[in-house]
Amino acid sequence: MAEGYRSSLRKTEIYDPTTKLLIREDFSLYEWTSDQAIRWIGKVIEDFDFQTPGDRSRAIAALLTPALKLGKLITGPIPAVITEADKSQSGKTFLQKLIAASYNESLNPIKKSETGVGSLDESFGTALLEGRPFIQFDNIRGKFDLQSLESFLTGESYGARPAYSKTVAVDPSKFCIMINSNGYHTTTDLANRSSIIRIKYREEYDYWRYQQQGGNRGGILEFLRDYRAIVLSSIFKVISEWHSQGKQRTNEKRHHMREWCQILDWIVQNIFHEAPLMGGHEEAKTRVSNPDMTFLRGVVLAIAKQDDLDTDLRTGEIFEACQVHGIKIHGLSPEKKDDQEAGAKMIGIIMGRIFSGKEEIILDSFKVERCLKNTSSGIGNMFPTKMYRVSPIGGPGARAVGVPISPSSGTLALPEGENQAT
Repeated sequence: MAEGYRSSLRKTEIYDPTTKLLIREDFSLYEWTSDQAIRWIGKVIEDFDFQTPGDRSRAIAALLTPALKLGKLITGPIPAVITEADKSQSGKTFLQKLIAASYNESLNPIKKSETGVGSLDESFGTALLEGRPFIQFDNIRGKFDLQSLESFLTGESYGARPAYSKTVAVDPSKFCIMINSNGYHTTTDLANRSSIIRIKYREEYDYWRYQQQGGNRGGILEFLRDYRAIVLSSIFKVISEWHSQGKQRTNEKRHHMREWCQILDWIVQNIFHEAPLMGGHEEAKTRVSNPDMTFLRGVVLAIAKQDDLDTDLRTGEIFEACQVHGIKIHGLSPEKKDDQEAGAKMIGIIMGRIFSGKEEIILDSFKVERCLKNTSSGIGNMFPTKMYRVSPIGGPGARAVGVPISPSSGTLALPEGENQAT
């Protein structure tokens, strides 16, 4: 058997008095060293390009949080996990699937209905009563304001009410809430109850694969389903290590859910040797609770997509980018949505609010600058015009921080007789 590895077969019996179900399973737990456990957890997230080292730390925290909460090592509330990406197919939903799969679960998705908030409340209630622990609000766009979810995330009990049914009390501590989006804005209260993980799209990236039994090549999700106990045992090992060191916490105060934040901040820094948990989170939280900043993020990504970076743009040109990429200009009446003059004027108003008292905005990995330039009126006269320039910010990526998980790190040994994951 591989060095540092041994398997113990544990017979599990769990009785749920509410549903009157007896769950029985023979479950093999793998006893890793701390280094092996850290590397296995790192393997789950190594294919993602996170916006900052703090985003990577929050991804690790999202993997550990369900075990800490369901094991009652966190007694207070835990935040909703929000994953957002700069482009589609960046992996925002996939990361959430991996978290659930690490616990031998799948997501219970809720899609935002166009028929009103009430129907979303009912869908949420239905999902809760189905009992699956990982509930996902999928592909949220625009405004997301669900007061019932805000109450759920901090309450000790919640009244779930599916359509045409009576209200049933459920325990919020049994559920993990996930939200994914490419661009949305929400209330300050929900932003304060969230952990935001930002992911960047990877061009022509060679994703990790492994040889399944039978000759097929599987990815990390298939690996988790085939060897679910490996990562779960790694999660248990890390938590055991934290527990043996006195269940320590940092003094981090930049999140409203202090217990969760301080425990996970200590773990990611002292066991994983990663960046502080809240690095980059405050600006992400401020943006998602501000519709102007959400609009600006959409504009920035559109400009990057059409190769207009490092170019001075008028509001009229920004309006054209919004038209091409389907970016809604809030405050512009529906009957004027195709009116360039009205659209450019509204963009100017939004930019005026954003740039009030400053001439530069840092947004994710971009810098947005405003300046005055003399432009021609077309009849020989020159007049000052406000122009906007989007520039990428260079610097090392988050993957340079923390324990390196790559083929050069060596072979991660599976049980004897199984395939090897590299």
